[in-house]
Amino acid sequence: MASSSRRPNEEEGNSSWKRVRLSTETELEEFMRESERLAKIVEAKAQADANLHRCVEAQQREKAQFQQEMRELMLEQRIKHAYEKQIAELECIEARLKVLRARSFQMD
Repeated sequence: MASSSRRPNEEEGNSSWKRVRLSTETELEEFMRESERLAKIVEAKAQADANLHRCVEAQQREKAQFQQEMRELMLEQRIKHAYEKQIAELECIEARLKVLRARSFQMD
């Protein structure tokens, strides 16, 4: 009798062990799936960060180029303004010379 009462306990123990083992395997599989999912998320974030970094670098290059173009444009405008001012001064001098020549011609 003792042996017959032991067998059900052993079978229950084996059954219990199998349930624990299946539960552990299921948890391990779930853990592995979650790990893979998280690894994909991390990889996607790394790619997004790299893309963002490239975009920021491109924007900084464009900004630097724009600033350089603005400096060149402002320099061109200053040169143009100085040139126009010199032309206006030369036109004034030319007008005075005409007046002086006319007076000189009248005096003769």
